[in-house]
Amino acid sequence: MNSVPAPRTFAEGQRYIYGLLASAAGMSCGVGACAMISLLMWGGFSRAEEHGIVTFLAGPCGASSLA
Repeated sequence: MNSVPAPRTFAEGQRYIYGLLASAAGMSCGVGACAMISLLMWGGFSRAEEHGIVTFLAGPCGASSLA
């Protein structure tokens, strides 16, 4: 497998940094989703508390239809 060449222009460097930030954001979002699912599965909360947790964590993400 060949390594990725270094960016030669400013625009290529910007695109490279954007790609790194986008992939890091996606990975942290996946970790957060796994943490929330684990918390709800093994946390021992009542249904009302689970609903509050989902509303609190998913609301800022734009999932207002879950409330």
